[in-house]
Amino acid sequence: MKEMMRMNQVNMLRKEYPTYFESITNIINVLDPCGLVASGAPENEHEVLVGEVLFLIINHKEKEIKELIINAYDWYGMSINEDYTDENYPCINKAVIQIIEVASLYKQNNH
Repeated sequence: MKEMMRMNQVNMLRKEYPTYFESITNIINVLDPCGLVASGAPENEHEVLVGEVLFLIINHKEKEIKELIINAYDWYGMSINEDYTDENYPCINKAVIQIIEVASLYKQNNH
């Protein structure tokens, strides 16, 4: 498993790409892996995941987003890799589609 992003990297992405960071945060908070935000965790609970997703977008690696989100469940101690299908986890598929829309906007605005 690759090393997760450090907070200084997350903060840099938040500062450099605030609109995209906020859009991805909203999507990830609705997905809310493990229900942390719904259980009262702060709105920035998933900001490392948000930073990782945004990093993939700005590096034109959108095809890796779904795998990253699935693997993120491992970060939270809830592995889903073995039983993952789009039908079993439609919320992941919906989040990925929404994130790809954000990636499209990024490409349009930043080539």
